[in-house]
Amino acid sequence: MDSGGMMLDVQVKKDEKYITFTLEGSLKESELSALKLESEKIEFDRDVKFDLARLDYVDSSGLGLFSQLYKKCKVKNVKMILKDANDSFKKLLEISNLTDLFTFEGEEKSKDCSECRFYEPIDYNFGRCKCTNSSGYDLIVEKNSSCESFE
Repeated sequence: MDSGGMMLDVQVKKDEKYITFTLEGSLKESELSALKLESEKIEFDRDVKFDLARLDYVDSSGLGLFSQLYKKCKVKNVKMILKDANDSFKKLLEISNLTDLFTFEGEEKSKDCSECRFYEPIDYNFGRCKCTNSSGYDLIVEKNSSCESFE
């Protein structure tokens, strides 16, 4: 992730299922206020999705903010989903031992555990299971008959 990048732009959209934050630019200490401000306006009353397809940089302060937002979601009993996170961001989460906190969407379209190298049921996460794909990244997939066969 290049530490340059542009200022952070935050767009928020609510529908019946999700509150979606679309982030574009760099999430670094000097840019955190935009995301903090938008997140403080929101009542976390449904699952929260972060579209990260256009996020080009995250520093440790940005990672800390994601961790705070995760805690807010957990208290409200809603999922926090990271959509289209790039490999650099996922690696940063992995190094920081934060990967297990988040549900990832967009890197693989697997609907069951048959394509996973490792499997672990996580019933506390809304009837889903955690699988580690062939790239080494954890995915959260719908719990189904393939998952149950491993239990």
